[in-house]
Amino acid sequence: MGVLQTIGPVKFTPSCTVDPEPENAADKEAEAALAEASEELKKFGEGLIADLKKSEGYDDMSAEDQKAFDEKIAAETALEEEWTAKFKAHAGYDGDSCDNNCKAAFEADQLVWAKEVYEACKINELAVACQKAFELREEEEKARAPTGDGAKNYYSAMDAEERDSYKKARKEDIEKEEAALAAAFIKENEP
Repeated sequence: MGVLQTIGPVKFTPSCTVDPEPENAADKEAEAALAEASEELKKFGEGLIADLKKSEGYDDMSAEDQKAFDEKIAAETALEEEWTAKFKAHAGYDGDSCDNNCKAAFEADQLVWAKEVYEACKINELAVACQKAFELREEEEKARAPTGDGAKNYYSAMDAEERDSYKKARKEDIEKEEAALAAAFIKENEP
């Protein structure tokens, strides 16, 4: 190897190539699922902003009004990012046990939640599901985090079937949390 060889009129120096590591199909699939879920979440957010700009007549606003609008959107985006960081911390998103499947499940669930909040707020901005959406989501993420013996993390240790069963079992608890938040909200905002 590495020595000049001559075969007839052809001269060459042989070299060995190392075959690359075979790719794990499951890892590639998880990576693709995460990329798709992240992209869908991003598109949804961008679509909401585009719709809001259209409904508010952004293109016809003065430069000063556009600046105020952009600042308002930036502040809301920063608040959403702050809450999302909390949700991710509860979910163990950045932990060693949260692989791309776990992250994809989180991102997909985040998209479902964002759409539900959007619909709830569209119907009634004063509803607890709208007013306290972040607080409710944080409580749900805390409940999904592992606690105690035998507890499984919702995102990293449960498969899709287990997550569906978990959601069905949590429905009553979520309704209680919403009722408690609604009562507290009403008490805080009494005339």
